[in-house]
Amino acid sequence: MKKMPLTAKICLLSAGVLTLLGVILRTVAMFVCYDGEVGYFDSTPLSLLLTILSFAAALLPLPLTLLIPKGSLPTTWPIFKRNIVAVVPFALFAVAGGWTLWVGVSGDSATMLLLSGILALASALYYIMTTGKTAPHLVAWIGYLPILWGLISMAETYTDQWTTMNSPIKLALQFGFLGVMLVTVSELRFLLGKPAPRASLCFHSIAIYFCLTGSIPTLVALAAGILDRPIHGAYALGCLGVGIYAAVRLVVYLLFPDISGNTPETEVSSTDAEADAQ
Repeated sequence: MKKMPLTAKICLLSAGVLTLLGVILRTVAMFVCYDGEVGYFDSTPLSLLLTILSFAAALLPLPLTLLIPKGSLPTTWPIFKRNIVAVVPFALFAVAGGWTLWVGVSGDSATMLLLSGILALASALYYIMTTGKTAPHLVAWIGYLPILWGLISMAETYTDQWTTMNSPIKLALQFGFLGVMLVTVSELRFLLGKPAPRASLCFHSIAIYFCLTGSIPTLVALAAGILDRPIHGAYALGCLGVGIYAAVRLVVYLLFPDISGNTPETEVSSTDAEADAQ
């Protein structure tokens, strides 16, 4: 087993620290400087700090992963045969799908909401199928469902007439959807035998921040009555599931590869190996 480069561990650590700070500060901001009447945060040092954190989380992983030598990261991805990690997004997507369908029955954007709900329920299957018991190419086809869920949910959120355009709530969820798509695309490359380890580390580091900072504060604010759009809670559950899933997968990939039950490395040609190590 290859020794993990120090830069990869720094990338993981920075993603964890930034995510923890982002979740805490955004949750606090929802209580102290979010104006529900206009749908924006007040101009305070806290809201400025959140903006700086978000830029740091989006930009820092790129130079860090570029400093990692090619071929120094494993070309196999953790496969959890006991479903422990996969159960989290499976359960949360199942709940999110049912919640979305319930909201969509009487909503003004019923078509988009119903489609999003159906895709959420179908996406739940993907996470159970990533346990190594199903043919990788079949899993890869199912893996497009979370991507479609992210696209449809992003479109519905953007056109939501009940929430202020460019509201930070909308933006947080939309970046969370983007995180879901980045994580899924990265995993599909591994499943199809065309891994991009450095790009996957970069994408996961970014996605963990935006999935968790977009979901946990939103759910807390809904529970506290600060927000009143139930569909935001359904979307946040999907992002939360993927955020937790991606975080655990990345930690195991970099720090504890021996406990994941990885499949043997895929044999590739010399040309493919050079591309796969990117």
